[in-house]
Amino acid sequence: LAVNVLEGAGYTIKTDTLRTHDLCMLESSRKDIHVALQVVSMGSKFEFFVIFRDRLRGNPHLVAEYNRVKIGAQHEDEDRYREAKSKFIERVLGEA
Repeated sequence: LAVNVLEGAGYTIKTDTLRTHDLCMLESSRKDIHVALQVVSMGSKFEFFVIFRDRLRGNPHLVAEYNRVKIGAQHEDEDRYREAKSKFIERVLGEA
């Protein structure tokens, strides 16, 4: 249902990412800014995205560090870009 609502608002399903019943990534069709959303079923194995989001919301220093990681890897191929982000996310989620 959430995915359908977002599609109606102009978002499109990102096809080159994992898509399951419990996880869907969407992107805005706007050309002036890149916006991507993860739709995650609560209680699913993908709920770590929500936990990660909440950790970022609670710590502006983590947000700044995450942005530095993404900017530093932006010229890498997509696999290396995702790897850099994954390492950061794993570290943040591993911190109690």
